[in-house]
Amino acid sequence: MGPLEGPALIRLGMDLGPTPAGVGLPGWFGPVLVGLLGSLVLGLLGGLLWMRARGRQVRRLVDWYARTFDGLLEASTPEYSHWPLKERLASLCRLLGESMRVQGLGLLFYDAYQERVEGLRIDAEARLVEVQYTGRETAMALLEALRSEKMPGDLWESIPPGPHRLTLPLQYGSDLLGILWVVFQDADALRASEKALRVLAHAFTLELKNRLLYEQAVRDSLTGLYTRAYLARRLHEELSHYRRHQRPFSLIMLDLDHFKEINDTMGHLVGDRVLQMVAQAMRKVLREGDVPARYGGDEFLVLLPGAATADAQKVAQRLQHTIQAITVSGTGPLRESVQCTMSILGDHFLSLTQQPQELVQLVDLALLKAKHTARGGIWVAESPSQLSWKDVTWPVGWA
Repeated sequence: MGPLEGPALIRLGMDLGPTPAGVGLPGWFGPVLVGLLGSLVLGLLGGLLWMRARGRQVRRLVDWYARTFDGLLEASTPEYSHWPLKERLASLCRLLGESMRVQGLGLLFYDAYQERVEGLRIDAEARLVEVQYTGRETAMALLEALRSEKMPGDLWESIPPGPHRLTLPLQYGSDLLGILWVVFQDADALRASEKALRVLAHAFTLELKNRLLYEQAVRDSLTGLYTRAYLARRLHEELSHYRRHQRPFSLIMLDLDHFKEINDTMGHLVGDRVLQMVAQAMRKVLREGDVPARYGGDEFLVLLPGAATADAQKVAQRLQHTIQAITVSGTGPLRESVQCTMSILGDHFLSLTQQPQELVQLVDLALLKAKHTARGGIWVAESPSQLSWKDVTWPVGWA
């Protein structure tokens, strides 16, 4: 017989039994060998499929981490730190929504200059949540309660709805600056993002602290209004915008009448409280983008971006009505209301000057004119010829 191939030999062993030489193959050997070979092939194929699936899973995980890392880097970029907090939170929500499937953010923090807890909620639409908890001690106690989610019912309005919510205290040293809530689409997204978001919460805490330090640098410590230095910088910016885009703006300067009498008869503490109440009244009337500043003593200067002269007159009338509603009492006699005199420098003066300080000098001169001709009223500077120094006299008892 000629040489036999392997499969033929197997078949012979199966069909004919032992070979004449006495060295035979058992009858079950063929099926077992085929089974082993099949198992090996299936195992190799399964291993290849598992490795391919595992590779896809690892690539998805790496891609998720890359998107998360990119989102964290972009969310922590210093260029966003000067944005208004509402815009900053909306941008943060968008970035986290793309990388971590976040569907909403809620923030409660203590505003030292408004002296109250403020809330921001970002979900389908960004909106400010009015929270009426004033005073530092009340605010700190409230934030400590929020840390464990023990909050009054009205504060739930500060948090976007959703069962999958992560609470992140914004803690700087021993100071609790606020609480940040992150709402996810599902529990898996929350678990996957929790550690990364705690890192982001730390960066956001530093950002809030830096905002507070910046506010302390540009705010008057007594009234919480802006300083003269900050207003001078904003005035320079607005004048540049006017030159490039013809965007108008106006200035209002106001002075409290007989303020020295309040200090002399009721005490300086009462006088300080009057200045604080006037500042609060101004914040209620002015728009978010307006710039009210304490110019010095009992004089205030307001920059109204985008406002023409007629708009400034309406604002001045509302300011005067609100300030005159303030009543003052102290150790001396009761005063019915606080009186003030205002001057307005409208947009038609903008093309006549090249320097911001010239506009301040003009509105200051207009206030002197108003003190002489319209004390307790509103005087609008309509032309440069009205503002000559020789027209200004200093009446007896001027304050």
